[in-house]
Amino acid sequence: MAFLSLALLLFISHVTSGCPGECACYGSTIDCSFRMLASVPRGLPADAEWLRLDYNQLTYLSHTDFPNSDSIARLCLNDNSIRNFSRGTFDHFPRLQMLSLHGNLLQSIPWGGFDRLSNLIMIRLYNNPWDCEQRDVLYLSHWIKTHKDLFDEYDDVSCSTDLMYVKDVKDLDFEVMTNDNKTFPTIPAIKASIASPADDFRCPFYGCHCRNETVDCTNKKYCSIPPGIPQTTRILNMKHNNIKLINAKAFYTMQELQLLDLSHNEISSLSNETFYGLTNLRKLFISFNKLKSLDRRLLLPLTGLEQLYLNNNQLRCLHQSAFNSLQKLRFLNLSSNNLSVIHKGTFNSLNSLEGIDLTINFWNCKCKHILHLVHWMKNNTKKSMLESVMCAGGHKRVVAVSRPDVSHHHCLPQRGVEDCNLGQHSHNSSSGHENNRNSHGVNSGALHKFSFKIIFILFSSTHWARA
Repeated sequence: MAFLSLALLLFISHVTSGCPGECACYGSTIDCSFRMLASVPRGLPADAEWLRLDYNQLTYLSHTDFPNSDSIARLCLNDNSIRNFSRGTFDHFPRLQMLSLHGNLLQSIPWGGFDRLSNLIMIRLYNNPWDCEQRDVLYLSHWIKTHKDLFDEYDDVSCSTDLMYVKDVKDLDFEVMTNDNKTFPTIPAIKASIASPADDFRCPFYGCHCRNETVDCTNKKYCSIPPGIPQTTRILNMKHNNIKLINAKAFYTMQELQLLDLSHNEISSLSNETFYGLTNLRKLFISFNKLKSLDRRLLLPLTGLEQLYLNNNQLRCLHQSAFNSLQKLRFLNLSSNNLSVIHKGTFNSLNSLEGIDLTINFWNCKCKHILHLVHWMKNNTKKSMLESVMCAGGHKRVVAVSRPDVSHHHCLPQRGVEDCNLGQHSHNSSSGHENNRNSHGVNSGALHKFSFKIIFILFSSTHWARA
């Protein structure tokens, strides 16, 4: 019995070792997102390839935070409160290909901060308050200019004031000499170099900023799309407002629009005519709203769409034909919703898809309908982020579900595709979503039951040995 006790203890040690207690680990993915972390966890595995630290409370990064970074290919640090990081923080990531730093409070990058990221193929820096009135931002400006292939064409890496892009600090008259004989422009020279908007490009009322073909109405407390947006607008930012309702054909006159950001609003529904006329739209953000479903005809006009962000809503289900017109879509983000199953054929028309994020949902791996998603995932293993999609409760990866694991008895009655109720859960979604985030990768209730069984077995074995 002593041997049994030792074996059980070794088993527990094997299960819990190699992964920080604050995170969930599966394969080469370390998921520390949505953990309210104020610092980078210690003891990260040396073989980690994807490290998620997004949606936490990080404020500062040090070069000592990532001692085991040699194998990391993807690093997500977005949506924290990072204000700065020390020089050398990213010096030891020889295999890093994707770096996400968007949605933080960064104002500049330390000189040489990105110089050793030689294998990078994508970086996200938008939604940061870049301070174009301090000298250090000019390193970032030069770096963007020499690494433009790493940025999406419409990534908004813009200054926090005067609606100018960080990359615009280039080809200017340099007037300030530094100690190492490098010259940089003064702030008046920068502002003087920015062309005035054309006479036929007028801004809407109430404080939106306009430049060239960009209209920025961010954080203006709008409750609807403002009137007077120019027909030639290519980029429209309406994020961080109080928009609850969008009128049908609200963007119909803006047929040149290529980027539309409606994120961080209060939108709970969209009519099927919302996006009429937007055949040239390439990038659409509707994340961080209150959508519970999508009209099956909502996305039909968006035949040129390449990136769609629906994450952080309350979506319970998806209509089978919701994405039928999106044959050019390259990336789809459906993370942090209330999805539990996907109807057969929902993703079949996405022929150009390169990446999809389905993490942090309520995937019902006991319902037979989950097999439609499992089959699609196994046939699309090259799509990024599929290996990290977990069943509700975090006890198993969705892609690992097999037919013997499921049954009809764990599915709610289907009310038809038109009602889009296939993906409802059998538990309270408001409380369940938080539980899913907090236990993503490890089910705390199951762990407690497992621990109790282990203690009971150990106690019993001791009792029997004494008897």
